[in-house]
Amino acid sequence: MPDQSGARGAQGKADGNLALACAGARQHQIGEIGTGDSRTSPESPRSNQSEVELSSRKLEKPFAAGHDPISDADVLYVVSHQRDLNFPPNTRYLYSNTGYMLLAQIVAHVGGQSFRTFTTERIFAPLGMKNSHFPDDFDQVVKNMAFGYLPSGDTYSMGLTNFDTVGATSLLTTVEDLALWDENFYNPRVGGPTLIQQLQERGRLNDGEQINYAAGLVLGKYRGLNTVDHNGADAGYVSDMIRFPDQHFTAACFCNLGSADPSDLARNVADIYLASDMGPAKPSDMGGSNSVTLTPAQMQANLGVYVNIKDPDDLVRWVIKDGKLNVGNVGEEQTYDVKPISESQFDVIDPPATITFLGTRSGTPLRFRITEDGKIDTYSEVPTFAPSASELAEYAGTYSSPEIDPLYELKVEDIHVAGTPSNQDRIGLVLSRLKNGPDPLQPVTKDFFTAGVGKIRFMRDSKGVISGFLLSTGRDLDLRFERGRPAIPTR
Repeated sequence: MPDQSGARGAQGKADGNLALACAGARQHQIGEIGTGDSRTSPESPRSNQSEVELSSRKLEKPFAAGHDPISDADVLYVVSHQRDLNFPPNTRYLYSNTGYMLLAQIVAHVGGQSFRTFTTERIFAPLGMKNSHFPDDFDQVVKNMAFGYLPSGDTYSMGLTNFDTVGATSLLTTVEDLALWDENFYNPRVGGPTLIQQLQERGRLNDGEQINYAAGLVLGKYRGLNTVDHNGADAGYVSDMIRFPDQHFTAACFCNLGSADPSDLARNVADIYLASDMGPAKPSDMGGSNSVTLTPAQMQANLGVYVNIKDPDDLVRWVIKDGKLNVGNVGEEQTYDVKPISESQFDVIDPPATITFLGTRSGTPLRFRITEDGKIDTYSEVPTFAPSASELAEYAGTYSSPEIDPLYELKVEDIHVAGTPSNQDRIGLVLSRLKNGPDPLQPVTKDFFTAGVGKIRFMRDSKGVISGFLLSTGRDLDLRFERGRPAIPTR
């Protein structure tokens, strides 16, 4: 049975982002590396540019699982073949595993020693963290190491990582060692007050917007209290550490069961210990005196797919679920209850937002506006797409990207949904790619599909023929694929 207790003495894998940010900041502090220093990883074509921090693509995983671990050389190979950024540097924020991996390379390159040695000598040993290190040998046996698990029907399967690289992941530590790490933020023995301040400076974009992400830390609030937090998840390992600096209280939770929710568990602990300091919990009641009841016809009027007028890949779907209106992101199963304030205005409780429909269709696409955290986005209705077999055949073929090795092959096939009669099978597009099972595509609107791999937007040439597609996976935006087999990266 997987251990969710964070048992004393057990070593688990944790998110290594903050330790990495601390290492980089420590080198800068002692003069080994400067801001904008060009003495970075020579293998990266953008190694001396700021987009490594905010705009680098996340690593696509084309390498084999099992005992064929992803190495630093593999990551650098993928990064060195990047053609495009996710967006212009510093125009928005998107978490990047690749950026942290590159920073670990920079620390090792500039420091003249392995990242494991640097962090052990400069950070972990001075803090007395005797059971913490970044591994540099995939086959090393680590005493008391906890293995990851994933639910598999009525039992469990192993959920292990296959990385032989560090930076964004792979920190081996214990909750006891993290208590020593945490105390350094109150009484800084490593780095001093200046380093602690630098680690908690929130980023600022070109337009002046201040984001809540700092150096491997997220600054926010929970039930009215200031928080400093970061979580992580990989294979069967999940973790979260949330600090309440004004109360000198921290809850850290390691789980070696991938389905566990350490963020919720850590906050449940804080709810108990800080009950007298906290504000009210978020409301859960969707009813209330200011809510109204919509008729079935009123709910039906809002159903459909809508696209963000500023982002063509940001689509949402309005559905009726258990007799109530729900809204959710296209491509995701989760939907959110909405509380009707009127026929055209709705509140979303979690995450808190207000939605207002702008007029009625009347021959034009219906629109709505959503206000969340002071930001306003407008969505416009788009026609849904139910392609025939001949229309699907337009998209079939082999596709390749100059940025990664694997070919992506699309075929028109019968798609069977497990647990349903065979007479409910349908014709659809199915994606096949290296080290992955068949991945059915779901049509959303013309030339736009969702799949397990992400969102796929097909491109057409001047004659209207499908020429390729753009793949967005959440942290990879608009990864370009061309139809056929153009130049594939060579090692």
